[in-house]
Amino acid sequence: MKMDGRHCTDIVCCLVFVVTIVALLGVSGYAFTEGDPVKILTPFDSDGNQCGLKDQAASLASLDQVLDNNRDFSDYKYKYFTGLLQAASGQVGKIYDAVCVKECPEDLPNAYSQRVECMLNDEHTSECPIAMYNTTRMLSYCLPEYDSASTVIKGIYEQMNEQVGLATYVADIAESLVGAPDHGLRFVRDYSALPVPPEMDHQAPALYLSVPDFVLGLMVGYFAWLKQDDYQLEEEAQNKQFAKGIAILIWVLTAIYTLFVCCQWSNIALGASIMEAAGEFVSSNSHIGLLPIVTYILCIPVAAWWAASAVYLYSIGTVKYEDSSFIATIEWEDQTTYLFWFFLFGLFWIIAFIVAVEQFVTAAVTCMWYFSGEGSDAAQSRGAVSISLALKWTFLYHLGSIAFGAFLIAVVTMIKVVFEYLAKKYEAVAGKDNVIYKMVVCVIRGAIWCLDCCVKFINENAYIQIALHNSNFCKAASESFYLMIRHAGRFSSASIVGWIMTLLGKGTILGASVWLTIILVEAQYPFIQQPIVPAVIVGVIAYVVASLFLSIFDFASLAILHCFIMDEDFGGSSRTPDSLKSFLDLNDEQVAKKGKKVNPNGVQKEGVE
Repeated sequence: MKMDGRHCTDIVCCLVFVVTIVALLGVSGYAFTEGDPVKILTPFDSDGNQCGLKDQAASLASLDQVLDNNRDFSDYKYKYFTGLLQAASGQVGKIYDAVCVKECPEDLPNAYSQRVECMLNDEHTSECPIAMYNTTRMLSYCLPEYDSASTVIKGIYEQMNEQVGLATYVADIAESLVGAPDHGLRFVRDYSALPVPPEMDHQAPALYLSVPDFVLGLMVGYFAWLKQDDYQLEEEAQNKQFAKGIAILIWVLTAIYTLFVCCQWSNIALGASIMEAAGEFVSSNSHIGLLPIVTYILCIPVAAWWAASAVYLYSIGTVKYEDSSFIATIEWEDQTTYLFWFFLFGLFWIIAFIVAVEQFVTAAVTCMWYFSGEGSDAAQSRGAVSISLALKWTFLYHLGSIAFGAFLIAVVTMIKVVFEYLAKKYEAVAGKDNVIYKMVVCVIRGAIWCLDCCVKFINENAYIQIALHNSNFCKAASESFYLMIRHAGRFSSASIVGWIMTLLGKGTILGASVWLTIILVEAQYPFIQQPIVPAVIVGVIAYVVASLFLSIFDFASLAILHCFIMDEDFGGSSRTPDSLKSFLDLNDEQVAKKGKKVNPNGVQKEGVE
């Protein structure tokens, strides 16, 4: 591994990324200068007449006022909703009904005591509606006062409660938010701190994973085979054949799986040992677990800045009435449209860059740990692993390479967004009942998903090669690709073992958290009628936390596999982690046959630093 003498990589991409950041800041400044989010709240009545303006003739029924040229809304500046109570009673379509009024109704002696002073429209063609509740003026809207709003909300609430039992779920959620998440976080924290037994034999995990899967496959296939006896009638012959086919399919898949395990036993054992080494790395460098948390914390202000700027950018244009909406829409010019798409791509690139920094730092720290000897009892050096050094490499030498990889992720994400946007546009015009359209959309979505997975996988492996060899992104991606081709069995086996171990970890944490929450709620919160509600909340929290920590474990195992292959190519060293030494032939005579020398210090001797 190259520790000293590093140089800058992908400088051009670094400059492009910096220029893009400056351009995004310029777009944000332009949006804050020219935009006005209040325009989104421009009031329209339910016919599309804009409150507070002259010459509004959207209504068709009130012909007398149109002929009298009396459609001047200048004095009617406020929007009053006339159908909220009807919506609360179940007439959902009435919720958008509104008229433009001269003053918001306030301090009414009682409900239905007087009419509002309004401009007529198609909903109210002869006289203005009766004021049904007191309102408070906010901007150009007459919003129900607290007591009146409570009446409206209560009506809607009661309707939903009668249909789906909303009250019970809301009460249970409110109670569960008090203490249940804390218990879930405590459990996940305690589970994550469990040590990995160092005496575990490296082949035992492979045995433990393969034997139950083999037995399970036989049992499930046998169960499907027995289901044939349940279909004796002539009209059930198709079901009988289906059960028979399912049983045979399961047995064939089990046989293929067993054959794969037998043929790839050494690679699976290596994968299990790499998982063990990854566990030792995470246990000895527990502070690495903070990286995902810091990453998500950094994404929050970026997303908030982007959202605020996007709102201002969205408001640059001409206000248009939108049917079935509480707010207006904005009609953009072409320039604003291009700026918005560029601004959206910039968000994807920045978020992908932040995640890429986390991945590179994790890769660099893992490689340092491997070649520093901290995973070996025979090594003398300790304390060579440094997150600060990895961050120095990131921002001083490899900012351009990381930005390059993030750019590819952003491009693929943009392709997904544009495709979904076009698909929605087509569905709005032609509908989505066309079978051919559904097939084409499914195929394209699948292709984009595969492209996204491939790009992310290439990026992850490229970052590891950059950390090891100080390569630029393209060279690192090429080297990692050919490395995976040469060691396809190892990478696939390690990937499968890692996926199973990660799945078991997430499943164990999630299942135990939900189960313990149900027991805790039933014991300490007997007034909660639906224990499953807080259990689901805790389960979501537990899954998110487990995914954050296990993502480090998963990526570290991939980096350790890269390091192991590099270590093996140069004969191994005394610094190889103990869990992997049994897979290296350190005999000088065997190494000499390969034309390589054993390097006791873990540094390559044949031209690779």
